Amino acid sequence: ISNFSTKNVKNMAKMFHNCNSLISLDISKFITSQVKNMSYLFYNCNKLKLLSIENFETSNVEDMSFMFYSCASLTSVDITNFNTNSVTNMIFMFCKCSSLVELDLSNFITNNIKLMFGMFDNCSSLKKLNISNFVINDENIIHMFDNCSLLKEIICSDELKNKIGI
Repeated sequence: ISNFSTKNVKNMAKMFHNCNSLISLDISKFITSQVKNMSYLFYNCNKLKLLSIENFETSNVEDMSFMFYSCASLTSVDITNFNTNSVTNMIFMFCKCSSLVELDLSNFITNNIKLMFGMFDNCSSLKKLNISNFVINDENIIHMFDNCSLLKEIICSDELKNKIGI
């Protein structure tokens, strides 16, 4: 699929939805500058171990809900270049990513997010999380860190530390 022309694609929702035998995927050359919807993009790709999306241009994306939901074999994903200024929905984005050990979301800007509850729910192997730029309203904290029993280090603002009780 490396030769797919994606330069005019606006909706990638469910593109790899339920590809539960997929183990490795390099789509780093996809042109995603026009995409507005990436919801459910890798939903239930539970055997996916290697994912290359580090060059995704996400400045126009509004919906990232359920994007990595149940990617249970994914141990890491490089999304440090994601531009989240336009995103309004991140609910359950990493939910059930039970093999993720560390996530660096320090570049995520969440000022326009309306929905992000359950974002890390059941990330049971997550030990370190950098959400230093996150702005979270009280409703979005609901179920955000449920079943994250190994999460010992959260890098975030003092205001957010007070909200989540750390």
